[in-house]
Amino acid sequence: MVLATDAGAPDAEASPPDLPREPVAPNGCSAESECVPEDAQPLVFTAPFERCPPTIGKSPMRFFSAKTTLAQRKREDHVCCYLRYDCSIPQKSTF
Repeated sequence: MVLATDAGAPDAEASPPDLPREPVAPNGCSAESECVPEDAQPLVFTAPFERCPPTIGKSPMRFFSAKTTLAQRKREDHVCCYLRYDCSIPQKSTF
C-alpha cells in the first residue's frame, strides 16, 4: 500500500510498500495518540517498524499506528506511535 500526498500523487520515498493495518476506532469513540521509543529487539512488523510492538499497555491497551509513526518520525527518530480509544467522550479527529 502506498500513501498519497495531499496533491494526490503517491509518495514512494516517505512510505514503505507494506504498512501494517491501521487501528479503527469503535463507533463514537475518540482517539488519542502516544509515541514511545522503539523497542530494543526486532518484533513482528517489517522495516521500518520492526522495533514497534503491535500493542502496548493493558488497561487501556494502545494499538500501533504506522500513519502516526511516520508523521512523528519526521520530527523525532526511533519512535513508535500508538492510538488509545476513549469511548466516554465524543469522537474527535486528532490527525
